[in-house]
Amino acid sequence: MFQHDNDPKYKAKSTCHWLQQNKVKVLEWPSQTLDLNIIEPLWGDLKHAVHARQHRNLQELEAFCQEEWAALPPEKIKNLIHNYHKRLLVVIDVLVRFLFSVSKGYRKITYHNWRHGFNVGQTMFTLLMTGNLKRYYTDLEAMAMVTAAFCHDIDHRGTNNLYQMKSGHPLAKLHGSSILERHHLEFSKTLLKDESINIYQNLNRRQYDHAIHMMDIAIIATDLALYFKKRAMFQKIVDQSKTYDSEEAWTEYLMLEQTRKEIVMAMMMTACDLSAIAKPWEIQSKVALLVAAEFWEQGDLERTVLQQNPIPMMDRNKADELPKLQCGFIDFVCTFVYKEFSRFHPEIQPMYDRILNNKKEWKALADEYEAKMKALEEREAEKRRQTACKTSPCFDRERKWRKRPSN
Repeated sequence: MFQHDNDPKYKAKSTCHWLQQNKVKVLEWPSQTLDLNIIEPLWGDLKHAVHARQHRNLQELEAFCQEEWAALPPEKIKNLIHNYHKRLLVVIDVLVRFLFSVSKGYRKITYHNWRHGFNVGQTMFTLLMTGNLKRYYTDLEAMAMVTAAFCHDIDHRGTNNLYQMKSGHPLAKLHGSSILERHHLEFSKTLLKDESINIYQNLNRRQYDHAIHMMDIAIIATDLALYFKKRAMFQKIVDQSKTYDSEEAWTEYLMLEQTRKEIVMAMMMTACDLSAIAKPWEIQSKVALLVAAEFWEQGDLERTVLQQNPIPMMDRNKADELPKLQCGFIDFVCTFVYKEFSRFHPEIQPMYDRILNNKKEWKALADEYEAKMKALEEREAEKRRQTACKTSPCFDRERKWRKRPSN
């Protein structure tokens, strides 16, 4: 009898085939942390016993394992089962404290607050489960991805990377590139160093390092400058997926390709970070105003502190141009990632559909604004023409001619 976790090397087709050929019974891996998996401490005891002795061959090792396993004290197993509820409460308690600490790490600013962080975390969970992207990742990797999504904007100041550089903020001096993203990452790592809220405390060193590595890549990937650099690589992966005959064959291939998995994960983080644009129109239109309001606040700072004119997107004097700017944002930034994901996994098509619908709504508002501006310009042009005619010499002669007495 054999039990392994959901690591890709164990789930590979060749491994499964070998286990079936050799008639090895494989227990289903419980999706739980090590301290909740009751059998894990028993495997640990067996491992220590095996390492304490030198075995000359496999037959001797097999016989020893069977003897040790049969000699496990029933009382110990009973205690593990009896204490399961207590251990579960401890794990839940740590998780609650961790999420509460993350929520407190977000500042009470207009948009990049805990509400945004929570929405991104929830969207990551949805992409993994409803979007069926979980099949490429281990349980540990999925946990790291959801954790990164919750933490990705922690301690955001309401201003972007460029503002940190222009204002000479200490963060800009500390981090050379992806300034805020690196700050969010380091803040998250600092939280995890506190054992009372460290949700990774029961992982071994290899597992812990891998979880942190995935969080590194995921949080840094929310820098849109990196998103544009990785778009072509993601598109190639989507194209490659279409060349496989079966979904199973493609899944088996990708789950063992760590670099490609990380590129997909980076795109998932972007899709989650921008997911407000894929909400129903009633929600999206309100969230867009919150984003714009935070941008305008930065624009005000650029005027007052930096003595610079902000770009149109951050200029509250051009607030009426928001629909036009939203259309440009959807076309230039958002459409690609949701279109490719809907092509990659049809389950994600609803997000792409809502993007298209929201684009129509913003376009209608932009056209309405353009029509009003055009009508206003025409009226102003007509007034200027009439004023010009009244002050011209020709108009004066015509007026005098009209006043001449008739014969």
